[in-house]
Formats: sequence, C-alpha cells, structure tokens
Amino acid sequence: EDEVEEGQKAVNEATTNLLTAVSQMLDKDFARLHAIIAQAEAILQDADKYTSESVENLKTVLSAAKETAANTELTGQEARDAYAALAEAITGLTFKGNKAELESVMAKAQEILDNSGRYLAASIDGLKEALDSAKVIYDKPDAVQDEINAAIAALVKECEEVRLLGDVDLNGVVNAADSALLLKYSVGLTELTEEQILIGDVNVDNQTNTTDATKILQMAAEKITTF
Repeated sequence: EDEVEEGQKAVNEATTNLLTAVSQMLDKDFARLHAIIAQAEAILQDADKYTSESVENLKTVLSAAKETAANTELTGQEARDAYAALAEAITGLTFKGNKAELESVMAKAQEILDNSGRYLAASIDGLKEALDSAKVIYDKPDAVQDEINAAIAALVKECEEVRLLGDVDLNGVVNAADSALLLKYSVGLTELTEEQILIGDVNVDNQTNTTDATKILQMAAEKITTF
C-alpha cells in the first residue's frame, strides 16, 4: 500500500511539474507575442518612412496577431506562429528612398535645358528624356533607393555628356585659352577632334575658324553674353 501511495505521489508530482512547465512556456510565448505587437505599433508611429505596400502588410499581420493574442484559448504554437509572422512583416518593411541628390541633379539638368542655346545641340539630345524619367521617380511617393539611384545615374550621365559651346579644350569653362586653341587649329598648328570642332563653331555656320575664335574671346572678356 505504501508503495502504491509513493507511486501515485510520484505520478502526481511529475504531472504537476509538466503542467507547470507547459504553463511557463505558454506564458513566455504569450509575453513575446505581446512584446512584438507593442514593437510593431511603435514602428507604425513612423509609417511614413516606409513604402505603403510594406506598411499595409505589417498592419494586416499586426491585426491578425492581436486577434490571436486576444484568444483566451491560445496555445503556445499559435503564439509562436503569430510572433514569427509579425517578425517577418517588420523585417520586410522597406524604407522610402532619399530624393535630395536626385532633386539637385534634376535642377542642374533643368538649368541646362533652360539655357540650351549655350550648349552643343547634339550633346543635349537625351537630356530631356532622362529628366522626364527622373521626374517620374521623384514624384513616386514609394520610390525606393535603388530606383532613385538609377535615375540619378542616368541623369548624371546625360549631364556629363553636355558640351558647352566655345569650350574647345573641354574643361567646363569658356575662356581665352579656348580662343587660342581654336586659332592654332585655324592656322594648322594643332589638331582638334570632331567634337571639339563642333563645339568651336559657336556661330553655327558649319565652319570653325578665326571668326569663332574672336567670338569666344569676346565671350571670355564678357563683351558679349551669348554667341
């Protein structure tokens, strides 16, 4: 009889320990679920930092997690599943891109187009198209950084290909050195590339000569403001 009582006591103790362990595990899973729900709610306070699609996904998963947490018959597995789904939605948030650099490059491109007469026409052929494409990305509320970077790269490439009329030495400014270089070319003392010859034809008469060199010198001396 004593042995039976001892056996039953051992069974009761083991059962109690098991129930306690299960209860503790459930409490832990439940607490983790509530903690991540609070984290998600805090993140959504700054929802405008993220793309709308990823925010909407988080809101949907968060709503489901709250329903799970409110279930009075919640199991540990259900709590863990809800936790995992919410954690995945949080890590899946996508930041909106920073458009400051794109805005700056767009302003430069627009400035060139507004003063197109100062540039070699053939060199700005693709600039407007690149600027229009950049504007689409700039106006896109959920544009991500990769999209923005691609738009910047395309626009910068077009801006770098723009050539200033009269800038025969291709250093980005029109000055007396350009006039001198063109004079040397006119008398056969130096060679110029086809592009330099086109840039030197500032009066656009299809002849690059001393007349152009004179105009470039006048521009450098600020005696004229346009070719």
